[in-house]
Amino acid sequence: MEKYLPIMTEDYKKKHYGEGIFQRIHKNTANVSVMVYVFFAVVFAGCLYALKFVLPIANQCRESGETDMIIFFYGLTAVLVFFALVSVAVIVLSIVRHQRGGEKLKELCAKENGYTVEEVNEFEKQALEMESRAIRLVDTVEKAVSDQKDGILTRDYVYLTLGSNVLIKYSDLKVACLVKQTIRAGQGSSKVGIEYLVVGLIGKNGASVVAECSMESGTVLIEYLKEKCPGLDTQEGRVLSSREYDDLWAVKSGRAR
Repeated sequence: MEKYLPIMTEDYKKKHYGEGIFQRIHKNTANVSVMVYVFFAVVFAGCLYALKFVLPIANQCRESGETDMIIFFYGLTAVLVFFALVSVAVIVLSIVRHQRGGEKLKELCAKENGYTVEEVNEFEKQALEMESRAIRLVDTVEKAVSDQKDGILTRDYVYLTLGSNVLIKYSDLKVACLVKQTIRAGQGSSKVGIEYLVVGLIGKNGASVVAECSMESGTVLIEYLKEKCPGLDTQEGRVLSSREYDDLWAVKSGRAR
């Protein structure tokens, strides 16, 4: 179990969550935001630069009565203006998101999972001040490829992957099972299906989260959760298809037709 669910040492907690769990998530999103700023700033500058040349040409065509060219250049102008506005909107939204900070992320987590901010604070307190475990379902290479972050197990809560925003109390956890998912890779007729395994968790309020795992690591986590959650539905260890998991979620969340 220690291989996949190691106890977090004080050094580990200080290194990864020295300023708090949600502040760490905020920093992770901030790093992504910088790349977003740069990319869309380049797009915005490119659109303005192109408009500098397109608008005079469009006006010349209008003055000379070249109807077909007027339509083309005014259409191109509209496209450039559209992308410039989209770029500004994305940059503004990223700035607003960045300014939320860790406390705002706590509020969002509480709202989306049907908990109070006090309960989310209790999770963070348990993780940092009591014995807690990290969830490491895939090795370093796979984590880098999938960008999957470690999760956290505390006395009363499971947070499957950092940044997923799905926090579930053990008392609210209804399902923990293995699911086989498929992604399509390639282009056109050469596309092939690549299967991979995930562990899926479903809470009583319809909260659902999955994380990539191996058969061994996923089973270890499920067995750990069974000890914490008497009556937990594990589908008897069976590996579900994506469709079966979706149907199970619909039943457990009361949304089945």
